[in-house]
Amino acid sequence: MENKTEKNNDYSLPVSELVQLIKNHLEDAFELVSVRGEISNWSCSSSGHCYFTLSDKFSSLSAVIFKGDIPRNPSVQLIKNGDEVKIVGPINVYPKRGTFQLIAKTLTLSGKGDLLLEFEMLKKRLAEEGLFDLQSKKKIPLYPKKVAIITALGGAALTDFLNVYCRRAISSNLLVIPTLVQGEQAPASIIKSLKLAIEAERMIDVIVLTRGGGSSEDLSCFNNENLARLISSSPIPVVSAVGHQIDFTISDFVADLRAETPTAAAEILTEYQTKIKEALRNKMIRLCRQMQVMILTFQRRVDLVSPWNFLKILENRLSSFGKSLEHAGHSLERNRGIKITDMQLLLDDYLKRLVASFKEKHLLANHKNEGFFSLLHSLDPRKILQRGYVILQDEEKKSIISSLKDFSRLEKKSSLVVEFHDGLGEVIKKE
Repeated sequence: MENKTEKNNDYSLPVSELVQLIKNHLEDAFELVSVRGEISNWSCSSSGHCYFTLSDKFSSLSAVIFKGDIPRNPSVQLIKNGDEVKIVGPINVYPKRGTFQLIAKTLTLSGKGDLLLEFEMLKKRLAEEGLFDLQSKKKIPLYPKKVAIITALGGAALTDFLNVYCRRAISSNLLVIPTLVQGEQAPASIIKSLKLAIEAERMIDVIVLTRGGGSSEDLSCFNNENLARLISSSPIPVVSAVGHQIDFTISDFVADLRAETPTAAAEILTEYQTKIKEALRNKMIRLCRQMQVMILTFQRRVDLVSPWNFLKILENRLSSFGKSLEHAGHSLERNRGIKITDMQLLLDDYLKRLVASFKEKHLLANHKNEGFFSLLHSLDPRKILQRGYVILQDEEKKSIISSLKDFSRLEKKSSLVVEFHDGLGEVIKKE
């Protein structure tokens, strides 16, 4: 069929007309079909329609049974993922997205699907061999120095993991090994990537096998038997973070640790580092508070011995004495008629000389005070640490290691905290 619209001397179909042509031909050719397959991704919307995927080992097909057809199909109430069903209905094309789906008019149960049966059989066989036993699980290191992440580049799983890990970890030494996580080639790709990580055993402390959520068909590559056996035999601990919380794969059961999501895996691996960061932050806060208390204490002491304070006290006392003498003089003049002008002048002279003497002493005291401040500043613990010194502390007993004798008394592999001027570090005594 030709389109009469001409553009640039070329006759071409708009997308909508092409999709409509496909819709007409496809719906006419498959007006009523009978198909058998396995149910997955079963979900019912608030409108009452139920959407699902019908699949076998090689293909998948989107399908729906509308609300009006459900009363005629009582089997719908019993449907669950993994059931094998027989469906009769037409093929429908949705023009807006250019997709097609099977409209289920009748739906009857046939039993469990092949994919679910294979999953359960493999799970049972590996469990009987002991691949799921907790005793065989390797311990995940509390502080992994290097983490290998096996996942698809550009996927949400990698982004989520990196965001959480880099935000919570003290240091982020990560190795991303790209791999396919969906499709027929995915199992071989994942196995190849896992072998690469295992070959670098001395460099890597833990391996994270991850991808985002998806249908059971999307996650089927993680149900591969060869992959399960490779995970089990890996000398490096393996964390499986495949899918969402409700998803389970064979890799989850055989791995040394199963995380519900990629984000959960990052949180688990950085939990100990987060505690260290929090402890350091709390110690820094306490240290700052202690320094503030010390500064305030020294400031009060300095204020108490300040020459200005002494001079003010003496001036107040002299002023009080002067007033008392003046009052006494007036009393003598009134009562005895004795003039004390000369005595007053002499007292004023003494007062001037006394004030001059106090000012001179004040200058001397001020110089001494500056020397005290300089000494106090030089004795600031932070200034000493900035010159290259450190404080060595037994982390368990919280005691300062100030001599070789104290250091020799420590047990082997004792954990020591090294305090620098800009933070804390941790070392282990080897001998």
